[in-house]
Order: sequence, then structure tokens, then C-alpha cells
Amino acid sequence: MTDISASANVQVRLIWIDKRIQYWLRFGDPCSETITDRRRKTANFQEGNIFALVRWKSNDYGTVFSALDILQCVTGEGDQLDIRCVTGNVRSLLHLTSWHRVKQVFEHIDAIEALDIPPADVCPDHWSHVQSRIMGGDSPRDYTTVRHKVWTERREYVG
Repeated sequence: MTDISASANVQVRLIWIDKRIQYWLRFGDPCSETITDRRRKTANFQEGNIFALVRWKSNDYGTVFSALDILQCVTGEGDQLDIRCVTGNVRSLLHLTSWHRVKQVFEHIDAIEALDIPPADVCPDHWSHVQSRIMGGDSPRDYTTVRHKVWTERREYVG
């Protein structure tokens, strides 16, 4: 076991069974991954990492479940979440279900990536804003390079 994987405090079990069940990362940079077989692997994250977990299930009649969670790894106690594929302490920044809402967040993430900003580096408060606006039936405010610069400077200043 390497030092990197030994220091990981969150494990996310990912699965891909075509046209049935898919748990995958939309963004995030795991410190290590362990491949179990051709359909399953485990991604390991360290404290402070932010990642987006997409969960999707279907049956013979179509999609039966869609969810997107944006999570931040924390030390100490995290949120009490009912996500069986996540082990470790995480704080929920965004949790949305239904394909329509998940698709809205995908479009928002695409817009952030178009600015050459990694979504995992976005201000964590912004993801809570996105959830609130989408749940309220409104569009979230755009994340801009100016806002990102302010967030980056504040993070460096506060430490």
C-alpha cells in the first residue's frame, strides 16, 4: 500500500453494468484507484477533495433513479448520508435527484469547465447555491472567473 492510498479517508465504490446501473465520477481527482474487475473499482480521496458522484439505475422500462452528489472529504464527523457506495466522512455540498435536475447541473459544470476552471476547485458554497436555485425552480447564477479569483485569494488568505 502506498503512502497516498494509506492517507485516503474516503472510498467510493464505482460500478458500470451497461444499461442497468452506473455509479461514476463526473469530476474529482482520486489519490488512487483499485480495480476490482471490469465492472467495479474503488476511488480513494483525501481530506479536502471535492468530487461529483453520479448514480443512475434503469430497468426494462427506462430510468428508475438518477442522482448527483457533490461531496467534500472531511476529517472528523461528516454529514449522515445514505449513499452506500461511499465510505468515510464527507460533507454534502449538493444533492439532487431526477434526471432533469442532474442534467441542469451537468450543463452548469460544462459552463465552468469552458472557463478552464476545474469544477473540484470551485468555491464549495457555490454548489449549495446551485442546489437551492435548482430545487426552487430557478437557474443558478453563473460561476465566473472573477468569482473564482476572489475565492482562490480568500482561500489562500484564510489558510
